[in-house]
Amino acid sequence: MFYTAISQVRDRGAFMDIGNEMHTLCNKLFPICRSITGNGVRETLRILQSICPAMTLYEVPTGAQVFDWTVPKEWNIRDAWIKNSKGEKILDFCKIKSARHGVFDPCECESDTGGTTPTHPHTARSADAIPYVTSYYKERYGFCMSQLQKDTLQEDIYHIYIDSDLKDGSLTYGEILISLRQRGNKDEIFLSTYSLPRLWQIMSCPVLLLPFISLNGCGRKHRSI
Repeated sequence: MFYTAISQVRDRGAFMDIGNEMHTLCNKLFPICRSITGNGVRETLRILQSICPAMTLYEVPTGAQVFDWTVPKEWNIRDAWIKNSKGEKILDFCKIKSARHGVFDPCECESDTGGTTPTHPHTARSADAIPYVTSYYKERYGFCMSQLQKDTLQEDIYHIYIDSDLKDGSLTYGEILISLRQRGNKDEIFLSTYSLPRLWQIMSCPVLLLPFISLNGCGRKHRSI
């Protein structure tokens, strides 16, 4: 499908078309697992680049110093779950991407519910909400679940499985530069956004908005993949 520059819109119906295009794209980006590094970030940026080819992608290697921050190792996850002694999955990363806490090194172990363990979730304000907790710089694992789900846990031996890796790689980011000087404008406008986990309203929408703004700045259509 074609993505429309806002400058080409002349009526309310066309604005609705843009909204529908953005909603369709949001559905495409929503299932992708993203952290601050990794293949999910690259996949997301390549989809956005297909909409706006003016975007240039850059890779910054692990260990690079960026002001007072050091680029961390690259993290990628393929699967993670917790099963009870009956073999039933009580938590499945593939179904709820935000269910993981900060899954880094691969792990396969067993745990019971007695006392506090790394697999116990953090408390959310709303009993049925799943909290989002990260652990970028401390290598540990964990899962998040709602308080309601935690309260249903029985005394049991739980099988924990995490298929992931944490190793030297790179951080990927995209940049779109639109020159205003050709229009006699010497001002500089800087817009920045990011998208981490599978969180719809908070993370996906701002990432969608900037490519559409850039289309308006470029004043032309681009074809998506």
